[in-house]
Amino acid sequence: MEISPQNNIDLKYSWYFLSIMTLSFAVSFIDRQVMTLLIEPIKSDLLINDTQVSLLIGFAFSIFYISMAIPIARLVDRGNRVNIISLGVFFWSLMTAVCGLAKNYWQLFLARVGVGVGEATLTPAVYSLIPDYFPKEKLGTAVGFYMLGMSFGTGFALVLGGAILSYVSNIGDIVFPIVGTLRPWQVTFVIVGLPGIFLALLIKLSIKEPVRRNIFDNDSSSIDKTSLISFLDNNKKTLSLITLAYSFGGMVFYGFLTWIPEHLRRAFDWDISNAGYVFGLMLAIFGSFGAVLGGKFHDYMFSKGYKDAPIRCALIVFSLLFPIMAITPLISNSTFAVVMLGIFSFTMFLQQAMSPVAIQMIAPNHIRAQVVAIFFFIASFCSIGIGPSIVAIFTDYIFKDESLLYYSISTVSAIFLPICLVALYLCLKPYKNSVLRANTR
Repeated sequence: MEISPQNNIDLKYSWYFLSIMTLSFAVSFIDRQVMTLLIEPIKSDLLINDTQVSLLIGFAFSIFYISMAIPIARLVDRGNRVNIISLGVFFWSLMTAVCGLAKNYWQLFLARVGVGVGEATLTPAVYSLIPDYFPKEKLGTAVGFYMLGMSFGTGFALVLGGAILSYVSNIGDIVFPIVGTLRPWQVTFVIVGLPGIFLALLIKLSIKEPVRRNIFDNDSSSIDKTSLISFLDNNKKTLSLITLAYSFGGMVFYGFLTWIPEHLRRAFDWDISNAGYVFGLMLAIFGSFGAVLGGKFHDYMFSKGYKDAPIRCALIVFSLLFPIMAITPLISNSTFAVVMLGIFSFTMFLQQAMSPVAIQMIAPNHIRAQVVAIFFFIASFCSIGIGPSIVAIFTDYIFKDESLLYYSISTVSAIFLPICLVALYLCLKPYKNSVLRANTR
């Protein structure tokens, strides 16, 4: 069922829609990131090293996340986006629970692949829906609010995951009918995954598909590869530089997010549940402020006439993040390290809305999800697929010492973030031209 165009939509309902999508985004990150707390027990039970567990966290998840994103996006641009999201939430939640039933490395690997398949549905569909609910001058605020899901989800994956792991670890192994004995880390996956199934039902029953806005082709049946290829060709420099920037920036971020809890355990001899609790709170609290203020920061810059506002804001924020991320892992005082993690959490989420807003402002509605999917196809492979593993490779094969994990995190940040900064700087001028082309359609 479709609802009426933007100017007839009840604003309260628009924010309800956005709140449910933000909750879905949070659940996706809880399901995705909870494994970062389970590194040591998984390594111990499955007899694997840092690099192998990093492949579970990143590469396995990204295989179908990126490969399914583009075909799913084509469905998003043609079909009912809400139904697609509902099915996706159900599937990734189910596969997260299935992770808890894995008895060996390859079973867990395949289950993580399944989690990625489900999550590939959410982001392209939501980024396609938001401009049908909110005007262009409010896109930054709306996407910034949606990004609360990432900060809350990443944070509470550590907080709730740590609490669940601590609780079930005290109980020990649990015997279930049919599936048999499950270790505490397996039970954690099952508990974390099941609630998303009920969220999928809520989405199906309470969210309606809006009428698409800004359709420039009157014949919807003519949506084909030609218009997409033409758009990509006309904006190739802009899109290439945005993708390059967020590929390297995302690689550093996901490596950092994945390994900081384990770094706190190794460097300061913290219990992993406490490490997750502390870093999770930093992300949930300070990251949430950053996500909201980042969206408002963009809208302020846009209101001042900066047509390149998403890229300009991202360049400013990444410039601040560079020294923070390179220095924080090297701090030997745990109190000071926690303070710096709070600063990192706030600053990192300031820029999270910028790349989707940048694409939404230049891509027409009928191919928007596909453009977003192509961007995530490349950027997500680098960030999710490579980020966790590049840190582990430095630890296992360059420094060859698990206790030097902090060097790996710092080195990856110092090497790859400058590439992101240069790409964003070079993108300023071509992005302005892309905005001008979008406004003359």
